Amino acid sequence: MEVSSSLVNLALLESLKGNRVVDEIDLFVPYLALAICSISDDSFGIPEIKRSFSEEFGISPPEAALKVILTRAKKNGLVR
Repeated sequence: MEVSSSLVNLALLESLKGNRVVDEIDLFVPYLALAICSISDDSFGIPEIKRSFSEEFGISPPEAALKVILTRAKKNGLVR
């Protein structure tokens, strides 16, 4: 699934604001989940997630930001 439209990304972010969002980091957790799902390898790291974000959404977040989003996803039980 390729979601490259900036308008689609903005719509997703806006729609998530009403769903148990503590801060802006929570807005990117669904993107992280989709990015991870698109990675074909069982083992992956931040560089693979960053590449997937870029390919799937046209977003190139800094690795430090991805680490924060990944930590939030782990805290919420979405990844191990």
